[in-house]
Amino acid sequence: PEIGSMKGKSATTTDFEKLVPLFLDYASTERFEIIQSQENLKLALELYNAHFFEQSTSARFLTLVMALEILADKKYRPQVALDIIGDWEQQLRTYTKDDSLDDNDKEALKSLLNSFVHLKRNSIRSSLVDMVVESFSSFVTNDSLARMVKEIKKLYDYRSTLVHNGTVEK
Repeated sequence: PEIGSMKGKSATTTDFEKLVPLFLDYASTERFEIIQSQENLKLALELYNAHFFEQSTSARFLTLVMALEILADKKYRPQVALDIIGDWEQQLRTYTKDDSLDDNDKEALKSLLNSFVHLKRNSIRSSLVDMVVESFSSFVTNDSLARMVKEIKKLYDYRSTLVHNGTVEK
């Protein structure tokens, strides 16, 4: 079955099946033991189980990626980035107090201010790369690790295209 198509090109189930061994290998690492008591692991395993029952290949793929996203540790960005974000937050807080702004403008600024919560942490894509490196670097070759990093980036980019466009180009 096809995951999606765009401009006559399609992606097949093999693209998402590459994610399954990564998930299972990850679950067998030492890190698995560290997080096994956490709720995020429970949810990740529920999603992993649910992917078997999804009707479409796209839904199965996205469900697997969500499971990996939940397991990825979203670390804070470097301090220099956090300082800049903090400056932006302060500037926005000042703007939101401006009485001359209409309700729509104030709401837009509040929404932007709320997005700083997520901006303070590394992207999900970067977090997935970190998870792969931390989980596999001690028992795979550097070449294998580089391929795995390249693959997780490709799979996450694929996921983003599918989510934001509804289809993908292989």
